[in-house]
Amino acid sequence: MSKGKIRLWLPLILLGLWAAGPGPGFLIQPIPQRGDNAPRPFFDYQVPPGAIIHDAVVLTNLTDHPLTLILYPADGQTASNGGVTFPPREQSPQGPGRWITLSQDRITLQPHSAQAVAFRLQVPANARGESMAGLIAQPEAPPSSEQRPFTVTLIRRVAVAVRIRVVSAQAPLAFHLRLVGLALRVSPEGQQTLQVRLYNPGYYGVKGEGQLLIFDKAGQRQRARAIQLDYLLPGATVTLAVPLAPPLSPGTYRVSLHLRHNDKLEFTTHALFTVPEPSPIAPLPMPQAGPDRNRWLALAASLLALLVLLEGWELYRLRRRLNEKPR
Repeated sequence: MSKGKIRLWLPLILLGLWAAGPGPGFLIQPIPQRGDNAPRPFFDYQVPPGAIIHDAVVLTNLTDHPLTLILYPADGQTASNGGVTFPPREQSPQGPGRWITLSQDRITLQPHSAQAVAFRLQVPANARGESMAGLIAQPEAPPSSEQRPFTVTLIRRVAVAVRIRVVSAQAPLAFHLRLVGLALRVSPEGQQTLQVRLYNPGYYGVKGEGQLLIFDKAGQRQRARAIQLDYLLPGATVTLAVPLAPPLSPGTYRVSLHLRHNDKLEFTTHALFTVPEPSPIAPLPMPQAGPDRNRWLALAASLLALLVLLEGWELYRLRRRLNEKPR
């Protein structure tokens, strides 16, 4: 990146397991399945280790002018608040994105036209469980002839997910979820947020929805909040922020979390957390006289006394000179 330029990456779609919707001027979609010509929202494969798959993605130009698109594979990553996102082109894939080989990585489409680009997916023989990759399209940035001290380049990307499930005896198709953290955060304004940290220890991704219930010591339900867990990749963690307005009173509470994953996983867990008493505002301490402070006070008093003596001596000399003048 040249000095004085900023490049902004604007993902148009933050993917969970849905294909990218229409972006400003172009689409990227899986080619319809053979036979019934049914559309696919994303690429979804369940294969044995070492499998080789040939497929294609369709790029569509929705504009009234020719459009050149750059196409590249990328590794899927868990977003900070859940779901799956994909890095920019400059970040080379180190995981399942490396399994994909495109027949071409640059294509020019005429106005209102579409074209398929074939790719080859080779699953390693030692692959286990679920992996997530993506195919990303972005417009080719036109060369800029303007010389300005500060420019901003806006690059829009559209992605379609590629999910690969490698089911084997070492990685049976099962779903797991674990609560690994629970913390209360209080803002300076007194607003309370319960941070729920979840971890996926299994081989396959998990998503779902459910409810978080909060009970006091007497067993009375104090809060009920809907919970939405976007796609959580294997080995990944995510922190869900649950607002508790109005604030809970100080005390100990029990959390009961219920989540359902595609009718295949019922996840229920319980944990405790405490709302502390508000900290009283302590008065500012009065300065105490210590040895160092006393020493400086004594020095200041001595200097003041010396100044008084010098001033008195000058007055005495002045008066004496006046008395010695002849009359």
